[in-house]
Amino acid sequence: MTHLELLVYALRHGAVTGTEPTEVTGLTGEQNRMVDFVNEAWHFVQGTRNNWAWQRTQFTFNTIAATGVYTVTDLSLDDLIGSLVPDSFFLDDNSAPDDRILTYHRYEDWTRAHGYKELNSPSVDDNLPLHVVWRPDTNLAGDGQLYLYPTPDAIYPVVFTYFQAPQDMGIKTYVPPLPARFHAMIAWKAIALYAFDQGDQSMLAQAETRFSSYLKTMAKQELGELRFESSALGPTFGGEGALGSNGISGFPWPVW
Repeated sequence: MTHLELLVYALRHGAVTGTEPTEVTGLTGEQNRMVDFVNEAWHFVQGTRNNWAWQRTQFTFNTIAATGVYTVTDLSLDDLIGSLVPDSFFLDDNSAPDDRILTYHRYEDWTRAHGYKELNSPSVDDNLPLHVVWRPDTNLAGDGQLYLYPTPDAIYPVVFTYFQAPQDMGIKTYVPPLPARFHAMIAWKAIALYAFDQGDQSMLAQAETRFSSYLKTMAKQELGELRFESSALGPTFGGEGALGSNGISGFPWPVW
């Protein structure tokens, strides 16, 4: 479903009266409030996990000779990095018999072992990169920094995998990237938010039940890597508990 179709679905099943909208902007009253709830619901769905399979993206960029530091802006990423897959970095080097794996380091671990100066200064001997360090964004604007060491001496294609940070719903034709069979869960969460705001306990219970059913099914079918690095806070997650903090089987417990 598109953004507009999700809005219409939420209005219809949320018993909001009025002429069916053809836009998601310029609305008034309850319809305009539902637009806000649909967007809030979409953020909620994305935030229930940091590693949904449908948020997983592989990205390739070319290094610049004598340049070892790259920001998200430098890389021209179309979306913000929510979390990295640490073991996914490699050089797609056609001159080598095999792709060259880059050793990943947390920023805090690298600077503790080698110092900040070494990371931010050009290496004594620019060469083929062997290590990659991700410095999480410290102001939550999403523009973290990626360091390669040694500093590249030539152009090398670097490939890595990340999970997208939560996105806004966008224009009326925007289609959420999760599988279509789960789209309705966004509308049901929006209806739950609307019902809570209205004090309608019956509708709230029904909407939360529908939403939870979708979420539990999606948790079984759409999980990505269990180990990741957050761009905002930097924790690495690993292992898998029998029951997560929100009661959904298969959600991993954090290891700090």
